Amino acid sequence: SVGKSPDQATYHYGDVVELSASAGLGWSFAGWSGDLAGSTNPETITIDGNKAVTATFTQNEYTLTVTTVGSGSVGKSPDQATYHYGDVVELAASADLGWTFSEWSGDLTGSTNPETITIDGNKAVTATFTQDEYTISLTIFGSGTVVKQPDALTYHFNDVVQLTATAGPGWYFDFWSGDLTGTVNPAMITIDGDKAVTATFTENPPTNTPPNTPTTPVPSNGSTDVSINTLLSWIGGDPDLGDIVTYDVYVGTTNPPVKIASNQSATTYDPGTLVYNTQYFWKIVAWDDHGAATSGPVWSFTTEQPPSAWLYRKMITIDHTKVAESLTNFPIMIKLTSDSNLSSHAQDDADDIYFTDANGARLSHEIEYYNSGTGELVAWVKVPNLSSTMDTVLYMCYGNPSASNQQNVEGTWDSNFLAVHHLEETSGTVYDSTTNNNDGTPYGGLAQGVAGKIDGADSFDGSNDHLTLPQVYSSQTQFTLEAWIYPQIGARYFLSQWSNYHGVFLQVGYTPDHIEWYIDGTSGGISGITLNTWYHIVLTYNGTTAKIYKNAGMPNSKICNAPTWPAEGLLIGDRSAGGRQFHGVVDEVRLSDIARSNGWITTEYNNQNNPSSFYGIGNEEMYQVEPIISNEEPNNGAANVSISMPSIRFNVADYQNDHMGYTVTTVPDCIGGPQSGNDIGSGTMVSIPIVHLDYTTIYTWYVNVTDGVHWTNKTFTFTTESEPGPWQYRKEITIDHTKVAGNLTDFPVLIHITDPDLASKAQQDGDDIYFADLLDTKLNHEIESYNSTSGELVVWVNLPVLSATQDTLLYLYYGNPTCLNQENVEGTWNNNFLAVHHLAETSGVAYDSTASNNDGTPYGGLNQDVLGRIDGADSFDGSNDHLTLPQVYSSQTQFTLEAWIYPQIGARYFLSQWSNYHGVFLQVGYTPDHIEWYIDGTSGGISGITLNTWYHIVLTYNGTTAKIYKNAGMPNSKICNAPTWPAEGLLIGDRSAGNRQFHGLIDEVRLSNIARSSGWITTEYNNQNNPLSFYSIGNEESG
Repeated sequence: SVGKSPDQATYHYGDVVELSASAGLGWSFAGWSGDLAGSTNPETITIDGNKAVTATFTQNEYTLTVTTVGSGSVGKSPDQATYHYGDVVELAASADLGWTFSEWSGDLTGSTNPETITIDGNKAVTATFTQDEYTISLTIFGSGTVVKQPDALTYHFNDVVQLTATAGPGWYFDFWSGDLTGTVNPAMITIDGDKAVTATFTENPPTNTPPNTPTTPVPSNGSTDVSINTLLSWIGGDPDLGDIVTYDVYVGTTNPPVKIASNQSATTYDPGTLVYNTQYFWKIVAWDDHGAATSGPVWSFTTEQPPSAWLYRKMITIDHTKVAESLTNFPIMIKLTSDSNLSSHAQDDADDIYFTDANGARLSHEIEYYNSGTGELVAWVKVPNLSSTMDTVLYMCYGNPSASNQQNVEGTWDSNFLAVHHLEETSGTVYDSTTNNNDGTPYGGLAQGVAGKIDGADSFDGSNDHLTLPQVYSSQTQFTLEAWIYPQIGARYFLSQWSNYHGVFLQVGYTPDHIEWYIDGTSGGISGITLNTWYHIVLTYNGTTAKIYKNAGMPNSKICNAPTWPAEGLLIGDRSAGGRQFHGVVDEVRLSDIARSNGWITTEYNNQNNPSSFYGIGNEEMYQVEPIISNEEPNNGAANVSISMPSIRFNVADYQNDHMGYTVTTVPDCIGGPQSGNDIGSGTMVSIPIVHLDYTTIYTWYVNVTDGVHWTNKTFTFTTESEPGPWQYRKEITIDHTKVAGNLTDFPVLIHITDPDLASKAQQDGDDIYFADLLDTKLNHEIESYNSTSGELVVWVNLPVLSATQDTLLYLYYGNPTCLNQENVEGTWNNNFLAVHHLAETSGVAYDSTASNNDGTPYGGLNQDVLGRIDGADSFDGSNDHLTLPQVYSSQTQFTLEAWIYPQIGARYFLSQWSNYHGVFLQVGYTPDHIEWYIDGTSGGISGITLNTWYHIVLTYNGTTAKIYKNAGMPNSKICNAPTWPAEGLLIGDRSAGNRQFHGLIDEVRLSNIARSSGWITTEYNNQNNPLSFYSIGNEESG
């Protein structure tokens, strides 16, 4: 607008009028035109006529200036260089990666985004962006630490952080998981958000040095003419101080030998009486208490040639009324003051004397004294079971001039005896009869070989005589010390392992009318002692109570603490400090590491004090020497014997190990006439091939055996099976060759069908079911399960040839109500299978279907009655369930391990013959998305595992390369050395050391001694995963 001053309608000539231009909002005055020019404002105009003036206004142009702080951009809408008054502009802030819009400042405030601004002048706005802060969250499984470099609380976008895992003592870094995967350590992670990383550490097996390799065998390796009563001994031990070492003993007549004893603490073992003229193989496996094992080599020896026959024996009857309680492994004394039969018929050195129980089983014995002129004998015989309720019968055998020494001295004394000293030596070392070799050394001019209570004894002069043994006791908390003593004036210590008021001793009291004992600081005793009289003195301690016996009478008892045994030798006849010597005679000293019972002590006294009343000796008998025929096959009287039985068999033995001859005849003849053989050794199983058998026939067979002097004649019978009727039905089975991955031989195909024709026409137990090829050649088969109600059949059939280029045809036969079982279970699995476990049992033993008999024993309450992938299966709870098989693998350099598994959370080892980093195992990984295998120190695996899903897992090794298959897919391979198989059983569902139990289901375990081919494995999977697509079943036909 324009204002006039003065503001009038008209003006006179010469009037001066002021014009004032006022611009509106957003506009500016630009200038005058017309009768007034210029841009002065206000401006005057002089009136000299009518005037016309124009005031020009122009619209203002405003700027919007945007700046940013941080990393980001701002968009304007509309996006113009200038704006007019009242224009509204939207500003939108966009943060770069790793940044966040924070706020507006300047002519716009707040944090709303996008936001608008109204133009009313030039505007300046700042958009502030802040950099994002990201964290790394670390989780540790196991024992270890992880260091970040750089180590910060937060990180920015695109920062690179190094993570370094350091395992704790006894652990190792295993792998990364979460936002970082793999096993590389250290590892780099790039920040593009918050990160969560888990480092898994796995505990190292305990650091432990395995036991020493057993060495120095006795008998020495390759030795010959070894006594049949030999003891086995070796040197063992462990390099780790404090480790407890035990030994497994393997002995047999085949190589490798079989395990016959476990957890033996001693480095000697009594294998019992061996067979004459036989090569034995043996080895020792040493174990420490950490589960580490070291196997010694296999050694061998050959026993002595058999002597000629023993001709005589006498029965010994032990009076049960003299036995205070039934005892085991009790050493009785047989003392004969004279025996003319022995002096006439036994060897001069009594080597041919031995003892048996009533059944002829040999008993270990030790001869303390024998006089060939009179037949006087003092012998100790170990009786395994000595009854207090009925008389025990033994036999003393003799009369073999060529026999070697029949004694088993150390075997006569059970392992609780630490030392046994008869003191019968006349000079020099006093020998311990046990395996401990606690021999005694005489000092002071000791008089040895004097008359004792039993036989010889030692006479102590009370001055400086004594016997020193090694340290006998060290940490024992139970013991028995016993001896026969004949005290004389001044008698004191007679048994002592004592020093500085610690240990134990027995002495005659200072006033010689009683016996005293000391156990550390506690003492006790028993009275009624008279000098120059024999007494049987026994001190026992059971861990809490000491008892002292005199002549097996009522003991005196006292409670006391166990002794602290000094590191001193044990003395007979004095103490280690001297000055307390015994005066008198000592006989039959025995030291044990248990507290012998009242009954044991009373029986000892009864036997040793008056042996002639303890037993009776019968008259001399001529020994029975005729051969023995036993273990006939088929058993005498057997019925329903198959006409396909290949042979009749029997065992021949001769007590004197004479060689024998035999003749065999049958009526009616089924062996091609009389059969005979000569020069047959004792213990031989004789097999006579059968030529032909008829149905429903009674056969009588006669066996005559002679050792050249005596004859044994036996008659046996058996009845063959009834002739079955014809098979009425069959069905053709066509195997689709496109499902067979390669031409295969001896392939066990699974037939799994449900057939109402079987249910209505086959025997209820499936005995009449069998399979044949196109030429009607019978095929071996094993029925895993058969339901006669539904006709469901699960059966394995051995196909000699399975073609990958043309369909294979076979026939299923059934419908014979009279036939016997047609299965040949072991024949279904060729000899490359070492074990096949269908795990179809609902309880008890898990049977191996092969001829190897590698049956499994369930532990931990294993649930054996669950539905599996094939048929039945076993469910493992992940706590303590497992199956233990015998040692399956020993020296194999090729193998295949396979199973169907259904892993559940926490599943680990499912097949394992593994110990001390040797052997093989298969397990589900710690993160259960893969399967791992170990062969000694090499490992590998295969991924893609999902819990609660069935998988067919196969590990093969061909001598150089391990391959693992999952559902017959492409295997993962790795070159490695062959395993060193541990002398351990094979476990299903755990490892031998425990703590790695499988959780889930396992079915169809197979163990082979070859590396199965990819074609074999693929064909197995195709057959077992979808049986009905593997073959087709034809219509029922007449058989």
